Amino acid sequence: MLNELRRLLDRHADLSEADLRGAANALLTQQFLYLENDRQLSQYRIITRHIDYFSDLFDALGWQLLVDNDFGYVGILPSNEESYLPLSLEQTLFLFIARLMFEEGVETRQTQNGRVYVSSEDLLARYESLTRRVRPKITDFRDILKLFQHHGLVVREEDDPITKLPRLALLPALRQVAGDHIMERLESHLSKVQQGETEAMADAETQEDNAGIDGETAQ
Repeated sequence: MLNELRRLLDRHADLSEADLRGAANALLTQQFLYLENDRQLSQYRIITRHIDYFSDLFDALGWQLLVDNDFGYVGILPSNEESYLPLSLEQTLFLFIARLMFEEGVETRQTQNGRVYVSSEDLLARYESLTRRVRPKITDFRDILKLFQHHGLVVREEDDPITKLPRLALLPALRQVAGDHIMERLESHLSKVQQGETEAMADAETQEDNAGIDGETAQ
């Protein structure tokens, strides 16, 4: 890698070692960088102009470099799926639902600069309807959004004056992070939810039958 670095610097007089280090650190810290984000633009351009170097660099570190020219972003994911960021069940469910809502926005042509805009209330309502779980506390929900924003998956915008929760921009990197492993966890959870509902209904019917028998016996 050192020889490759020297050759790269020799070929590009306007490029410094600090530029390359800064771009790599930005990607390691933020995981996804976007062309339309002014604060990330310089690092984004350095990486996309020197794809081979950064691809080899991150591969040596155990990361896979991703480039999406359609949506204008670069990102990294662990080469080993077991090294993915560990998430709680609640975080995992919100992640998949955000991915689902992003895809719905793409299908209905609701994207703006590659983003799909939704309200926090929309996301919470889908969470409740799909998982049959009680929505988290506001502070916990904000922590989840903060985590997702740190990894370049959503952007929190201005708060709604009524709900006091932020409007959200769902970012295309959700497609990379919320992959099959997330879907499997969600399907497993929903299956357990449905099984629990079925068992609860069966128990209720049994109790009704027993109540009817007891009533007849009493008569």
